[in-house]
Amino acid sequence: MYKLIPIKEEYPSFTGPQQWLLVSDLTERELLRCYPHLLSIYPRCVHLNEAQGAVLHSYRRNEQKHQRRYRRGVVPLSLLPFLRDPSPRQLSQEEKVVLQDALKTLPPAQHRRIVNTFLLDIPIAQQAKEEGVSRQTIYRSNRRALNRLRQYLYEE
Repeated sequence: MYKLIPIKEEYPSFTGPQQWLLVSDLTERELLRCYPHLLSIYPRCVHLNEAQGAVLHSYRRNEQKHQRRYRRGVVPLSLLPFLRDPSPRQLSQEEKVVLQDALKTLPPAQHRRIVNTFLLDIPIAQQAKEEGVSRQTIYRSNRRALNRLRQYLYEE
């Protein structure tokens, strides 16, 4: 059994002449015996065993994760006062409008909890007691709300 991976698509920074990664537990000789047509169809390939393929896959997954994290930084932090900038400043009128629009996209409970937690600085324990729910419920609700806000702000 084998897996073919196009190098240029998966690893854009690769500069060698090879075009394919062939990941298999079989040796090259066993591959030729089991799949004689394979190397004639894909002559310029790099043969890797399963362990090497797993390492490359994990490397690529980590690279993608870092790229996603980097892209998240597109929105100016000034639009996200709930990140608690150590040197707070006044938001411009445009930033206030964008933030208000983003908050309007939240369900009422999430909206209330985000405002209480990040704008009014009401502790999560106090909110949970007042609402008759666990602190974990408030925390999870805030996390979901922040994810929604990020999604809304990053799509603009």
